[in-house]
Amino acid sequence: MVNSTNSLELIQKAGKARDAFRDLRTLSSERKNIALNAIADSLDQSHEEILQANMIDMELGQKDGLSTAVLGRLLLDETRLNSMSMDLRSVASLPDPVGESFDAKTLDNGIKIEKRRVPLGVIGCVYESRPNVTTDIVALCLKSGNTVILRGGKEAVNSNAALIKLIRQALEKSDISADVVQFINSTDRSVVDQMIRANDCIDLFIPRGGASLIQYVRDNATVP
Repeated sequence: MVNSTNSLELIQKAGKARDAFRDLRTLSSERKNIALNAIADSLDQSHEEILQANMIDMELGQKDGLSTAVLGRLLLDETRLNSMSMDLRSVASLPDPVGESFDAKTLDNGIKIEKRRVPLGVIGCVYESRPNVTTDIVALCLKSGNTVILRGGKEAVNSNAALIKLIRQALEKSDISADVVQFINSTDRSVVDQMIRANDCIDLFIPRGGASLIQYVRDNATVP
């Protein structure tokens, strides 16, 4: 059964992401890199808040009987947080793919043609119990000029909420709309079904997780 509340949340957030994309797709490399470094700085300054949120997730996970392997993926510590901010800065230092030309050739009639990389639009992404993936996805989408709708695993809901809060605040401080990054709050599994069929809302869907998740999306998605 489709949850109408979840459907409304997805539609509203997809609309905000679409509006934000209109500006993001033409944003300069410099401004995108400033935002990525601002997110990294905010992450460095928010360890205590993030670790407290992660502790709640870890305690709930232990009560729910999550396996040692899942708890290991869920855990955030100082080392992982430092690695996350380093990765953000690494993406900022990469060349901007937007506008890059490739496969150029000249036809027999003298006409020159080439392919050019452009942003895709609104990216949907579902991922499982790794909260560090949140910043990975945001970094890659922002760098490539795409907005994103994230839906993380229920095990990491508090950790992800803390990360999304600081990401959106850092975007605003960088004079970029916070709506570039959207996060689905619901942990209802029906949200994934709605996202992978939301052709009017999402331009590309990326599953990040185990083989069963990827296969499910491959078998049921109508979004590319």
